[in-house]
Amino acid sequence: MKMFALAVTAVVGLTAEIIDESGPASTKVTESPIILDATSFSELVTEEKTNRYISDKPWFIKFYAPWCGHCKKLAPTWEDLYSKHKDEVNVAKVDCTTDEAKPLCQRFEIRGYPTLYYFPAE
Repeated sequence: MKMFALAVTAVVGLTAEIIDESGPASTKVTESPIILDATSFSELVTEEKTNRYISDKPWFIKFYAPWCGHCKKLAPTWEDLYSKHKDEVNVAKVDCTTDEAKPLCQRFEIRGYPTLYYFPAE
């Protein structure tokens, strides 16, 4: 599986998020980047056992922690990226501090925040 990791320093600003929790918890519909956890990652991005891509569009995923200053500064830029390019690329985020996402963050050996991964389409 091909993937690329990027290190990010600082950008500017904070963000707000609107969540519609009427759907299943693992596939929340948002007005901002797609929220992923270990379950939804396996349902939407790659099959866990084979690491085979499921999507026909690439994924750009931000692994973050809510307390991280650099993550907070990157948030508006990430929201803007989602708004402008959601038809070409799946823009998502993973909160590594939640119990549901910790296994995913461990799987990708996330050691610093934010960490960005790009998964090209097959």
